[in-house]
Amino acid sequence: MSQFKIALINCYFGKLPWYFPFFLKSCVYNYNIKFYLFTDNPPDISPPDNLEIIYTTLFEVESWAKSKIDINVNISYPYKLCDFKPAYGIIFENYLNGFDFWGHGDLDVVYGNTRLFLTDDILNRYDIISLREEYLTGYFTLYKNSPEINRLYEKSKDYKKVFSDPKHFCFDECNFLFSHLTSSNSIENVESEIESMTHVVKKMSKMGHINAYFDLHAIDDTPGSIEWNCGQLSYKNKYEIMIYHFLKFKKQFILHVPSWVEIPDQFFIEPFYISKYSPISFIGKIQKYFYQIKRNIKLFFAYRILILCSKEGKGTGQDLKGSYFFLYDNTISIIIQTSRNNVLISYSNNPFSKLLHYKDNVFLHVKNKTIISFIHDSEQQQSVLRVTDYQGYQMDFIKQIAM
Repeated sequence: MSQFKIALINCYFGKLPWYFPFFLKSCVYNYNIKFYLFTDNPPDISPPDNLEIIYTTLFEVESWAKSKIDINVNISYPYKLCDFKPAYGIIFENYLNGFDFWGHGDLDVVYGNTRLFLTDDILNRYDIISLREEYLTGYFTLYKNSPEINRLYEKSKDYKKVFSDPKHFCFDECNFLFSHLTSSNSIENVESEIESMTHVVKKMSKMGHINAYFDLHAIDDTPGSIEWNCGQLSYKNKYEIMIYHFLKFKKQFILHVPSWVEIPDQFFIEPFYISKYSPISFIGKIQKYFYQIKRNIKLFFAYRILILCSKEGKGTGQDLKGSYFFLYDNTISIIIQTSRNNVLISYSNNPFSKLLHYKDNVFLHVKNKTIISFIHDSEQQQSVLRVTDYQGYQMDFIKQIAM
């Protein structure tokens, strides 16, 4: 039994996502960690004993933040909460009494055996623990529950700007510098819009003011060959990992999500599906072949729809700026943007329709109650779509598909 008590804070507002049951299942096997979920939506399944659900609203969380942080904070939509994760030790301090460490997390994760990695030796030596070498991980970072560390965010020269501006800065991680940092660049040598928490922690650690742990204990890509078995998470049946992050998996264009009533004690995560059967077993091989055929058929029809939409778009007499594939309620959808910002949309099971122009690069789809925003991605040098519902709950980012 560890001598260190850990609490992990999660916030999620809106309809709970499909991967939430996987998160809950993995919490069960990490009984020596206390999980908190602040949400406005009750789950369909009962949470484990070590997960406490606090029913609240985004407005109330914003009010708590305003009362704890001496500036006019702005949390106008749920995704903005990511910028406030380093301040959770202050915002939610009433829930953290008696804990040695607190952490912020996300629901799109499956935990392995966390205590295999968060040993008493590690917890005794370090003030901050991250699961990547290059930057702090928003889906899991652990902070020592002390007054100095809980207010470490104040060491950023830009924290007041970040907390008061409605724009999302990826403050909890690295101001979106992921590709630069994974290319072996030091964050201090990369131009950044704001001084993020990774800037702060790396700098303070280098100066010897804190001890920070950066190591790779998570997977957030789609390599397949990932097995979860009664709390043990492994890759290629060789390497045990602490967390699998559904970041890229959930954004797969064609994705098979199981509709299990209860999550089994063993499952396998492959590049675009989750199964009860090992991919090297007889049933697993047949299932993988079936899913691959199903995926190829969907892709074929998706490109046929794209061609038809392109012709329809050209029929308006406009030059096409770009096309986008995405899934909405598991339905293949396509958006076409013309040079005059006339944006056309086609759902594979719905008639071709036009979006209503709301403001610059922002459009409304009245029937499906979504807001679609065109945003320039400076990292990729292309446009992406940000899809939210009318309350600002983010649904996804969608990359552009070339015509």
